[in-house]
Amino acid sequence: MIISHKYKFIFVKSGKVAGSSLEMALRPHLGDNDIITPIAEDAENELTETLSKNYKNSSYYEEVVSKGSRGIFYEHALAYEIKGQIPSSVWDSYYKFSIERDPREKSLSVYYHNKNGIKWPAYRNLINRFQNLLPTHIELPYPHPSCAKSCSLERWLNEDRIHGYGHNWNRYTVNDEIIVDKVYSYSSLNKLISDLESRVGSELILPKLKSQFRKKRELTKRELLLLDRLLENKIYQKEYNLINADN
Repeated sequence: MIISHKYKFIFVKSGKVAGSSLEMALRPHLGDNDIITPIAEDAENELTETLSKNYKNSSYYEEVVSKGSRGIFYEHALAYEIKGQIPSSVWDSYYKFSIERDPREKSLSVYYHNKNGIKWPAYRNLINRFQNLLPTHIELPYPHPSCAKSCSLERWLNEDRIHGYGHNWNRYTVNDEIIVDKVYSYSSLNKLISDLESRVGSELILPKLKSQFRKKRELTKRELLLLDRLLENKIYQKEYNLINADN
């Protein structure tokens, strides 16, 4: 997430929508007092002037995080969490935006990121290997996105239809009401970039982050069928309707 006092905008970061790439593109243009939360790529970035800053807005931040809390400002902070931690004058006057993506595309992205990217604890992998011995038509007893490590895409799509592992709806809504000014569609990312370039007065160059995890591109007929059935999930349906409202 980003709160830019310099350019008067708030970026509510959703999952699997090129949010980290957008943050990296924006960082060199942000002000000294702007709030920039950490992302995984920070550990590998040697350009310290573009790293996260000002997000530790509590003297107890490290202690709170060590006990399992995400702190006050964190990477995927929900819009209402951000709103509750800043003056109402800032929330009301700043341009607040997020990004949403077709749930079917998100599902594939989440699956391959979990399968080939994220490292889960050994106990989690052991549980998942045991669970995935169950027939595909039987729902997993302890559903968790880490199941991607050892399950087939077909099983993943079955589970994701039920549990919505990649949903973002609650990031920018409260009681099903959108509380940001605009939710851009991932398919219209160029529009967002253009709007931000006008705001910051400079060209934004997006790096390609987290795009190397998906190895398989062709889907079977069964996988395509299950992919479309993801929209039976009520939250995914809301997200789909949102980004297709103007079509």
